[in-house]
Amino acid sequence: MGTPERTSRPSEILVRHLGARWSTPSVVAYSDEAHLQALLASDPTRVPGVGAAAIAARELDTPAGPIDVCIVDPDGAITVVECKLAANTEHRRRVVGQVIDYASALASAGLDRFEQAWDRASETPLESCLVDVAARDRLRANIDDGRINLCIAVDRIDDDVRRMVEYLNRITHAGIGVVALELAYFRHDDLEILIPRAFGAELAEAKSRTTTGTSSATRPKWTPEDVVTFLMEDAGEKAAGFAQSLMDACKAEGAMVSGTAAADPSCVIGYQTSGGMTFPYALYTYTNGRSTLQLGFEWTGAAAMEGRLAFLHEMAQEPALAIDAAMIEAVGLRKRPNIRIDAVAELHDLPRRLAEALACLRLGAESGA
Repeated sequence: MGTPERTSRPSEILVRHLGARWSTPSVVAYSDEAHLQALLASDPTRVPGVGAAAIAARELDTPAGPIDVCIVDPDGAITVVECKLAANTEHRRRVVGQVIDYASALASAGLDRFEQAWDRASETPLESCLVDVAARDRLRANIDDGRINLCIAVDRIDDDVRRMVEYLNRITHAGIGVVALELAYFRHDDLEILIPRAFGAELAEAKSRTTTGTSSATRPKWTPEDVVTFLMEDAGEKAAGFAQSLMDACKAEGAMVSGTAAADPSCVIGYQTSGGMTFPYALYTYTNGRSTLQLGFEWTGAAAMEGRLAFLHEMAQEPALAIDAAMIEAVGLRKRPNIRIDAVAELHDLPRRLAEALACLRLGAESGA
């Protein structure tokens, strides 16, 4: 393999106004690592492999500590970025351990804790990037399976960083890309100059072409029957019966039930409105009786707001769901509360009431979503 990524960094940058003399920039380094973080968070597309519509959060909390910059793509891909300057003596070895530690903490914590941390760290909601339930399922699968891309962002790539990135790409599977990103920064008066250089992008791409791995894109979809079977084996007959009754009642109201490609058996309940398909309910399975019914208020965006609010307030009328309608309305319905199935499994009439509440989403159809 050739080494086009190893082109040397310019030893000197000269700038001038037209007709004036050449001079060196007045600023030739970042003020601190927070400066580099802010630059990447404001434009995450600087990171190799990140798409144009990706969003980023700074200082995203994990059990291992805050991630400098965390990036989510519309397809559910996730990238952890650790920033280090050459002046920081940690930047060679400890930065690699840090970025791996943060990724492992995300995978262990799961999607629900990730979403909570994102809401605290960023003013940009995840749903603005993850445009549908399938994208969120891919994000969940990536986190559950540990398919988290790693990026080391520095002001200068040295041989140590290059060697470690090359090694990590050799030993990790195809679903994980590892890159080092050099962003040399200069400023002269009101002109900013950024010189990007990456190492590892070609290695990660070659790995993805030659290594096989199971991703959410290739994993077969679960079926609703898989969800019921899982619940029967893990949580018992009542939990499985609740799920089956909910599916049957919703289908009787014209809804569709379809499986997902998440890591564990799961399915979503879709309901057509004049504005498009909504996904008000989802069933996610976890071991040890922790499976949940999710109320997808934010996934009802295709319906008219009148109908969405009516649906929210209908859910709030169910004591067992413990829905805080005022709080959810205050955040623009950007919430997906999870209800433990084992906590409601004996409420035999609840599936029917949940199914009947779907009709609320058709309200306001004349005015559209």
